[in-house]
Amino acid sequence: MTRPLVNITTTREVYIMTETKQDPTFWAAPELATADYPVFPLGGKAPAVEGGFYAATTDHSEIAAWIEAGFGDCDIGMATGQVSGVVVIEADSPTRRDEMEHQVGPPHVITRRGAHWYFKHPRDGKVVSRSVATNLDCKGDGGYVAVPPSTNKTWNAASGLADLPCIGKSTKSTSGIPDKNELPELPAKLREELRPGRSANGSHPEGGYDVGDLLQMEVSAIIARHVKVLPSGKRHAHLKHLCGVLLRRGVAHESAERMLIKAWQLAEGDLAARAPKEVPNTLRTTAAAIAEGNATGVPNLEELSPGLAAELEAALSKEDPVLVEDQTSSSGPADLLYIEKSTKSATKLELVRFARRPSPPPQQFIIPDLVPRHHPTTLYGWSGTAKSTIALYLAMCIAGGREEFFGYEVMVHGPVIYLDFELDADGQQNRAERLAAGMGIAVPDDLMYIAARGVRTNEAIGFALAACAEHEVVLGILDSLGPAMVGDMSAAKDVIGFHNNYIAPFKAVGATPLLVDHQARQQAGEGYQSKGAFGSAYKEHLSRSLIQVEAGDRSTEENTLNIRLRHKKTNFGVLCEPFDVTLQFSEKAITATVRDLTPADRAQETTLNSKDRVIAALEDGPAYPDELVESTGLARSTVKNTVNALKRAGVVEITGEVRGQMEQVQLVAPVALPIKGGAASAAEDLTPGQRIIALLRDPPGWLSDQLKLCREESERYFEPTCAAISRAVFEDSHHAEEVAPVLQAHLEQEPLY
Repeated sequence: MTRPLVNITTTREVYIMTETKQDPTFWAAPELATADYPVFPLGGKAPAVEGGFYAATTDHSEIAAWIEAGFGDCDIGMATGQVSGVVVIEADSPTRRDEMEHQVGPPHVITRRGAHWYFKHPRDGKVVSRSVATNLDCKGDGGYVAVPPSTNKTWNAASGLADLPCIGKSTKSTSGIPDKNELPELPAKLREELRPGRSANGSHPEGGYDVGDLLQMEVSAIIARHVKVLPSGKRHAHLKHLCGVLLRRGVAHESAERMLIKAWQLAEGDLAARAPKEVPNTLRTTAAAIAEGNATGVPNLEELSPGLAAELEAALSKEDPVLVEDQTSSSGPADLLYIEKSTKSATKLELVRFARRPSPPPQQFIIPDLVPRHHPTTLYGWSGTAKSTIALYLAMCIAGGREEFFGYEVMVHGPVIYLDFELDADGQQNRAERLAAGMGIAVPDDLMYIAARGVRTNEAIGFALAACAEHEVVLGILDSLGPAMVGDMSAAKDVIGFHNNYIAPFKAVGATPLLVDHQARQQAGEGYQSKGAFGSAYKEHLSRSLIQVEAGDRSTEENTLNIRLRHKKTNFGVLCEPFDVTLQFSEKAITATVRDLTPADRAQETTLNSKDRVIAALEDGPAYPDELVESTGLARSTVKNTVNALKRAGVVEITGEVRGQMEQVQLVAPVALPIKGGAASAAEDLTPGQRIIALLRDPPGWLSDQLKLCREESERYFEPTCAAISRAVFEDSHHAEEVAPVLQAHLEQEPLY
């Protein structure tokens, strides 16, 4: 007797479904018995014979008797654990299947929703059959599993034995049955977690799984943000529903208690005092209500705190445990992959229509354009460039209430944490005290330090995040990324994972991460400016601002070091112009003095456009095109095109000097620097027309000479003079048309008002 089936096979990720006439499923059982897998009939998902999975056998005569008794159409079950010597891990979703394949390789069985992996039983005690994570189950001692060719189960043909000779004439495909002698060992971490009396992540079975310290802090901060805005009369009900949400999700009782107590402490006020008693009591009563089927949860929580349940799910899903060893290597002493490592997305997907959302607030900055708030900034450079000193100086400006950081306004002040993976407290305190002496201040009380050298990264950052939330930290400095990095710095997936798991949580606690990093080595023919941070390009891609530090002149006699800060990337503001800082070191003080670049320095800066570099080169005097190529480092064709564009704009003119076929060029007038200080405030009170008039009434030397030329030869010099005045007033030459009537009136000595 045959019956129609839908047979599912796979080619890569494409399922091919064909309808064929095949023998009853259980007719394939003898082949499994021949391969030493004890089997029994399944009626749906439950055993179909007396004795259940304890009746599983490899005896062909018993199997034949079951078929003769009418169990031929049943699916095939296999007993797991000591009896078969097999432990099976079942992934019941595409996501879990992908995770397991990444960790342990191809599965032995492909199912409709996921896959199964077969492992040798360790024979060192009982392996508990239970759920190890959402959509991930273990079938060990006291368990069983449906095996191919049962409904929606097929062997992965990439592994196992070829077809075996067997009793009967089954047409069911059993190619791919794995050889039990070749099954892999059960991963050590997973084996330990599946011992009797333990549950996922080491918690007790009745309590669910533990949440890692780092994630606990992130969840507490999320909850605190919502609790702070609740009316006091609704906070207990809110807590009750929160308990329901966490416990129903499988969070261990102790983890839930720690997160909720911390959340109420972060919310401050009377909640902080009530938390140690009220939270445990509410958790106990909620757990009892869950046991009776009466607990509240997401729907009720959504009424009090819209969106909180979704935020919690997005955060907690990051640590759904995958209890297998990762075979990838780890660089440095910072960390090893640990049991709560996430392979899930940290953000819950949702469809957003911008037209229906309120406008978000503008991007905030700690330092305008240089350091965007709540987003990572990377400060990097070669060894000996004083990048850690610059990072600490920034920390002291923010924590010490200084108004400026090297001429840039400090827009946000507050506590700063310096998380140090390289030095110790003595070394950094010495540097902080010398910087403070050079700044003329005491070391700020809001500057906090964590020595993390030799500490696992997840522990160090978890501790730092807790401190950030507790002290409302503005800036968190991580120095440096090399020793802290978990994984291979040259591997994009490791860098992306590090940012997602360790850097992104700083935003959740209100802090801005500043990453101090090392620069890649220069190869032959490479310039310093062209180099990025060492490792994968994703280090730079995932930072929202990049600042390169380059060491310049060093004087051993004066104990000075000149360094240049070069803004190489920004996602939110505009690129800042490079600037130099002179550091002077003494036994008791470190002073930092900022200075503008010389024209020759500006001409060589690749962060500036070609127009600004050519103008900078010409500020030192007239030059021929080949001299501009040498002084700027630009290509000859670029110099030629830039000079022609500047001629048309009236900024550059020929001097009349010729060398071969090259014409010497010069600036029409010296380029005025932007007005600074009090003069800038006064100028901002004038209209553009009034600023032009003020400049003409009290012209600087260059403009006096230019006005004289205009009166003598207006046709030739009028337009270039308009362009020069436009640059002096508007900082570009695009407003020459606005200047023209005012200049014409001045030249004709007409009253201007």
